[in-house]
Amino acid sequence: MKKFYFTFGSGQKYGGYCQPIVAENWVVAREIMFDKFGEEWGFQYSEEEWLGFKNDKHRMWTLERELATIGGAE
Repeated sequence: MKKFYFTFGSGQKYGGYCQPIVAENWVVAREIMFDKFGEEWGFQYSEEEWLGFKNDKHRMWTLERELATIGGAE
């Protein structure tokens, strides 16, 4: 299982948050996101990409707050 992160647009209900999803692969994670939120989200990132943003000491923005993780041991 792998962890993926999804962001929301600033005008959307969950703007300012990200949704972590644990799934078998990129496609399954995306399907879970569509099932839960429809098209009301922005971008999908792998855990490696997300951690890269989180650990970038030169970033000029604040990362979104995390919602409760979906998937995995649910």
